[in-house]
Amino acid sequence: MKQLNFLQLKMTAENLDVMFGERKNRKTVQKNLQKLGLDADSGFPQDLMYRELCQVTLRYIKICTIDKNYTSVIWGLGKKSDSRIAEKIRLDLIRIGEAIPGYLHMEQEFQILTRAIRDTRDRYLGGE
Repeated sequence: MKQLNFLQLKMTAENLDVMFGERKNRKTVQKNLQKLGLDADSGFPQDLMYRELCQVTLRYIKICTIDKNYTSVIWGLGKKSDSRIAEKIRLDLIRIGEAIPGYLHMEQEFQILTRAIRDTRDRYLGGE
């Protein structure tokens, strides 16, 4: 279920600059953060949430790596190189972990998720 909320954050990240969308995006993001257990009322220890979100991020990386639609060139007529796939995944993760909180001024709410994404991304895809 957390993977679904993670993907909804990805979709929000791709539509951040939609006209008149900031309030709607903020509401959507807050709902997804709550479902991920990152709201102040969750009661979960931060280290537990960090480890869980590292696992969600790693699952996202692995799924994208093997997904034929994600890794194919236009109309599926070829496969992107591993470096181009890694760069595409890296960009997705930057959008989720850095663009959303920056654009919506929610850096505090995203603190654990941003750290989990950055650490997992750097570990499995290499640093920027």
